[in-house]
Amino acid sequence: MNHSFESKSDVAHAALPIGALDRAANYAGYCREAAELRASAPVFVAPIDDTLGDHMTGRAILRIGAIPLPTGGVIFFLRVQFSDTQFIWLADATDQDVWRALDAYQKTMQCGFAFRSGEHTWFVPYETQDRTNILERFRSEIGRKDRAFVEASMGLIAYGDPAETFGTMRPGIDVNHYRLCILGTTRVRAKLAEMGALDVSVSAASAQTLMRSNTVVTAPGRIQ
Repeated sequence: MNHSFESKSDVAHAALPIGALDRAANYAGYCREAAELRASAPVFVAPIDDTLGDHMTGRAILRIGAIPLPTGGVIFFLRVQFSDTQFIWLADATDQDVWRALDAYQKTMQCGFAFRSGEHTWFVPYETQDRTNILERFRSEIGRKDRAFVEASMGLIAYGDPAETFGTMRPGIDVNHYRLCILGTTRVRAKLAEMGALDVSVSAASAQTLMRSNTVVTAPGRIQ
């Protein structure tokens, strides 16, 4: 079902894929499944191609984990697999906004995933009993400025082998499509702009202008 849609989040559709953080409350007026989540549940937004919308069918699986960095510390990742397609967010373990989202997920045991193309947004609700305690030992990373998260994430996207780093989460089903993006918090976007890797005029544009023409499509099924 299609809905007119506005959101406070925006994602960059560029050579470097940049995602965003949002809240279920900002989708509730346009998507019934989002309205059924608690307002404070985090929503992880990713840019995708329209062609991948057909791959978001059936039951999906979520995993959260960490990749060690040579500078010390880690890159957090959230990955969701639908059948043979895996979507991955790379997140900065030193970023307070990332921890706020993880804490909200821990408190509500809910989150959402919004997959945005130039024409549509596919929204997927998520409810679980899983905990994120595995990441707690990295909470002391908050605020550090020597971890080179952005540089490491850019390298992973440009030169890494996703199949080697992120194997299938479904036994017997090979992953044929990987889509990685960097979770574009305020801190990360500032760093990218400083590096000249992100057009700030796009990032700072009004979300109403960016998304007025978009529609929301609820992806089939609820992932659990």
